[in-house]
Amino acid sequence: MPVRRRADYGSGAYRRRILLIAEGGEASGELEDDFHHFRARIVHDGERVVGACGEALRVPWTTCPGAVTQLLRLEGAPLSRSTRTLAAHTDARAQCTHLFDVAVLAVAFASGGQAGRRQYDVEVPDRKAGVTTATLHRDGELWLRWELRRFEITAPAPFAGRRLIGGFGRWAHEQLEPELCEAAQVLQRAIYIATGRRSDFESMERAEEHLETMGAACHSFSSPQVERALRVKGSVRDFSARPGALLSARPRAIGPDELEAG
Repeated sequence: MPVRRRADYGSGAYRRRILLIAEGGEASGELEDDFHHFRARIVHDGERVVGACGEALRVPWTTCPGAVTQLLRLEGAPLSRSTRTLAAHTDARAQCTHLFDVAVLAVAFASGGQAGRRQYDVEVPDRKAGVTTATLHRDGELWLRWELRRFEITAPAPFAGRRLIGGFGRWAHEQLEPELCEAAQVLQRAIYIATGRRSDFESMERAEEHLETMGAACHSFSSPQVERALRVKGSVRDFSARPGALLSARPRAIGPDELEAG
């Protein structure tokens, strides 16, 4: 079923902030954007993940908090700078995409062995005639600025001519040094999610009605969750004019069964 379009699309920008902190044998990550707010924490022994947990703070579907327990599948994963290696440790479709992403980034950050923090800030202005310029800052410094036409990067090199689908991740891991590769993957994911600003999610009711469009891509769109997943009304935010509001609030975590029970 097609989703109704927003009349005001084209007047703002999608924003996503990710904060990573590593200290001793622990690392944490927090992600917030227009549609999601998640936290993840991992514990490691210097070689492998020995514990993982997460929090769902703002979610689009009533079944999303149930994905928190799926992070336990990261236990045993090696500490690695390669997010591709970490993602292969478990079936990503059983996870919440965004919670899993931030947990994997926390593991990769911890693999450096030093204490510290890292912050990614992404901005993707609403497209006009299919064109936009997406940027990624790391710790306040501009790392990536991609000119886009639909899902193709038109500038600058070495990204020009690359499509964000059909092997971009494999190319990035093979051709880019690890930290640039990680940044490129963060920006790639955000560009996909930014397209959600076109849609009026308040008009949606049941995830099952959109399964043909979405596919079984994550926890909430996989069976049996998708058959009972309902839209969480009022969960969308607009950070176009207020980037400082990202990760500024400390809401209470939503329990795995709380939204479904309610």
